[in-house]
This record gives sequence, structure tokens and C-alpha cells, in this order.
Amino acid sequence: MSIYIPASYQAGGAKQWADSLIDIVDHIAEQYPDKFALANTPEQIEANFDKGLISLPMGMENGRTHRRLSGKCAVLLQQRHPLYYPDP
Repeated sequence: MSIYIPASYQAGGAKQWADSLIDIVDHIAEQYPDKFALANTPEQIEANFDKGLISLPMGMENGRTHRRLSGKCAVLLQQRHPLYYPDP
């Protein structure tokens, strides 16, 4: 699932926008655990596949706003790219 931050949010609101999109993806996995599961690693994707679940890996687009993000967004970036974003 793409967490896309429009360039128009660079002046403000990027964190709230990204958090709301992350919440939507989390909600899908929580509401339909028999169909979907979150995945942060290839191993989790394979495990979900073995269980017959559709994986919902998240990636954030529009890197220009990432330095202003915190909370869920920073954790998401750190999980996906620990070498580039070591401190959420």
C-alpha cells in the first residue's frame, strides 16, 4: 500500500495526512484478519502467503516531506529503511 504525501503538504499537514493513511491500512488488516495482514519484511509476506492472507506492506512516497514527519510515519520509514532512517 502506498502512503503518498502530496507535495502540497510540504508546507504543513504531512504528518496528519500520512497518519490517516497508515490508520486506514491498519484498519483493513484489523477488520479483515481472515483476508489481510500487515507485512514489514519478505519473511512476513511469505508467512502471510502460506496462511492464505494478502499482505499489506506499506511504503511512503514523496521523500521531501519525510524529515518533518514523526510518530507513525517515522516508525514506518525506520521499519522499511533502517540504514537511512535509524532513529524514528
